[in-house]
Amino acid sequence: MNRPLLLTFLGIMTLQLTMAQIPYQDAVTLKRYARPSGPDIKFQSLDDGNEDYIKILLKYVDLPVGQSEMTKQELFTYFETEKNVFLTEYLTAGGGISTAVEPQPFNTGEALLGSAVSGFSISNIADGLAKFLVERTKQELTMAFFEQFKQDLIQFQELRLLFPHTHTLLLSLGDEIYNFSGYINMLRETFQEDLKTIIPNLRTYLRSDLLSDYFTQKPLLKDILDNALLVAEELQNGRHPGDVLTVLKDHNRNNTNIHNFGPSLELLDLFSQSLRSTTEDRYWINPDELKELFKGDDLITLNIYLGLLYQQGKDINFTGATSQKTFREVLHEVKSTPQLYSTNIGPIKEYLKTLVGSAQRVGQSLRMIKASNAKAQEKSTYAQHYEFYTASIDLLEHSLSLGDIPILKDAINLNKADFERYFDLAHVAGDLYLDVREKQYFGAILHLQSALEKSIFAEAELNTFYTDRLNALQQDIQALLPKLTSANGNAVSDVGEFLAKHVFFKQQRTYKALRENLNDLKEGSLSAGEIENMVKNLDAMAKAITSNKNTVLSDLVRAYQGVLPKVLKYGNLAASVAQAENSEEVKKIIESIALPAGSASIKKRSQCNVALNAYVGLDIGQEKNGDTGDFNLTAGINAPIGVALSWGSYERIEVNTFKERGSHTAFLSLVDIGAFTSFRFGDNKTEELPEIKIENIFAPGLYYVRGLPKLPISWGIGGQLGPQLRDITSSTADLEDGLSFTAKAFIAVDIPLLNFYTKTR
Repeated sequence: MNRPLLLTFLGIMTLQLTMAQIPYQDAVTLKRYARPSGPDIKFQSLDDGNEDYIKILLKYVDLPVGQSEMTKQELFTYFETEKNVFLTEYLTAGGGISTAVEPQPFNTGEALLGSAVSGFSISNIADGLAKFLVERTKQELTMAFFEQFKQDLIQFQELRLLFPHTHTLLLSLGDEIYNFSGYINMLRETFQEDLKTIIPNLRTYLRSDLLSDYFTQKPLLKDILDNALLVAEELQNGRHPGDVLTVLKDHNRNNTNIHNFGPSLELLDLFSQSLRSTTEDRYWINPDELKELFKGDDLITLNIYLGLLYQQGKDINFTGATSQKTFREVLHEVKSTPQLYSTNIGPIKEYLKTLVGSAQRVGQSLRMIKASNAKAQEKSTYAQHYEFYTASIDLLEHSLSLGDIPILKDAINLNKADFERYFDLAHVAGDLYLDVREKQYFGAILHLQSALEKSIFAEAELNTFYTDRLNALQQDIQALLPKLTSANGNAVSDVGEFLAKHVFFKQQRTYKALRENLNDLKEGSLSAGEIENMVKNLDAMAKAITSNKNTVLSDLVRAYQGVLPKVLKYGNLAASVAQAENSEEVKKIIESIALPAGSASIKKRSQCNVALNAYVGLDIGQEKNGDTGDFNLTAGINAPIGVALSWGSYERIEVNTFKERGSHTAFLSLVDIGAFTSFRFGDNKTEELPEIKIENIFAPGLYYVRGLPKLPISWGIGGQLGPQLRDITSSTADLEDGLSFTAKAFIAVDIPLLNFYTKTR
């Protein structure tokens, strides 16, 4: 709501209160009803049956208490008794009942200012404000969401690594985050960029210092996940599966964590490259060409082929159960021993047939994709790409079948559990790749979460990680205690190193207490009391772990896993915005704002602030009826509007650095449009609502309001008179007779409408 409109609203209310009877305006209007009646001129209804002249005349009548209407005869008699010959001249004695009309000093907007300003009735103004407050409520909560997103990006390195472009944008906006509607297209583009690059972003996360300790203990897990993502990333970049296999082989040349994974990939790549096709339209030979290797009973072609592989495979070394063996040694042993040759040559042939069959499946799926993309007004489908990726993973998985060759089974001694976990994650990474390619961003976020849950955030992995960390923590405590009790001069730095090493424990109470001890100390000046406190806290830390290890372990795992819901939360927001076709659709997701939303934070960051304010939320209270004295429990939506005197609550961290603690407000309410607001939360389409008067929403009251830090949410307690308006629908307005007083408490969205004064800290 802009300032001119708000001032107009206040001005119109004042005008209706002070100028309810304006004879000039009323006379001009009544002239329209003065029409020929025989030889005389009389007040008559217009051609459309409108008899509003009666309403105007009733404004000048002192009606008896409890009476709200008059017949035409009664109206004539009243002015005749008043000896008002000016009006009786135009009135007719006798006639029917007038339209039921309340004596309305405040509801005649049309008569007041003429038909040109009839829209400025109290109902229209209150309803317009209600619509505005509903929109602003959504906007304030949206701004709070983005402010929290920004803070979470600052706090959680995981989010910064997964959403780097978004982090850069929100950081560059600074305080302009409250006016980010102008940056909607930029926000949409950064979300899209982060989602398109989610796989390389995840690999960057794996290589970060954030996970260095974790992966130092669990190198196998890192390699499994990194390799799974590498395949998806290479395919996403358009690399052919045959070349991806070569990249994967080179990436794992020195990998000793996944047992025999590197040499298995080297051998698979050796076979793959040895079966390359010479035609341009295919990468590998087809099954018919493979038959050339097996012609004749002497298997000469196959032997020559194996001899060539023997030359190329001299550096492929397998670690067996008891010894190492090179691929050359395996081939030499097979060829030199007739019995081994007869038992292994068949499985070797089957391995090659299966390999070429898998390669042909990859080639066919890739050719179908190219054919679809070559056609005008057609593109490859999700199903085609899913088949292509699945075929590619199956080709890689073919490395497992090396163990079906008898002589390689003992030599390779594959750990199938590790391989199976790798391919499980590879399929998840593939789903992630396909979702990103098809711009199915919601699916991408779910598969990202699945990949994290199966690896970095797997509960079993975290349990073993933190169990080892807690054991090390207990050992370090035992080593540190003697240094403190002997008042060693290096004790302060030793405690600092201890805390830095075990920062994973930082959320535990005993860790925080020890950190406070350390902050209170000065290098080389350990008093007996300070030493005693540190020893006490260290001892408490050790006892807490020993006596309640399962609970401590569970807390650590849960805290570590706490980032997952945030990934899902902000990832879904990113997906919603990224999939919008244009800025208008983005605005439906992140509602555009009339004023810079987020202005609730002004009072929290100021020494003093005076504003016209609204609080939209839920209340509960005890109401006393002024006429009957009855007490009733009330609850519902409230929307008081009034003047707020606020002062920020904050803690000085250092010079010019403050930590927000919320705000305190003395709030003087003037009106309450809760009924309109409640209606508009459920119905924002009905254009006209029943007419009401200013006294129907008049609700003077006084509240203490506490603004919560970082959020546009406040709670308040106090009391107010009224309002008379309790409920409104498209056709009726429920008014309460007499005065009432309500003592209530509420929780609401804080919506400043107009700042009158602000003093910064």
